[in-house]
Amino acid sequence: MRLATKLNREHLKMNEYQVKAHWDEEAKVWWSESDDVPGLCVEALTFEELEKRLSDLIPDLLILNHIIEESDNKPIRFCVLAEKYSTASMRAA
Repeated sequence: MRLATKLNREHLKMNEYQVKAHWDEEAKVWWSESDDVPGLCVEALTFEELEKRLSDLIPDLLILNHIIEESDNKPIRFCVLAEKYSTASMRAA
């Protein structure tokens, strides 16, 4: 078994879901996706707003996809892995 697959299964056992967040420079928004949470696609103007929207949507999507039961009533941990590219300029000597 590949290490990445094993790690993915381990975090799901601990009720932790991974979300990838990307910065869209042209649209000036954060957007997200997740292999762990089917149907997740969220946009927000700030990273903090994105986290709030994820907190609201992830439990609902997990229930709708029959990954968890509504009666579970356990905290749902998720990890947001952010990706944003920037450019640095050289200073004039």
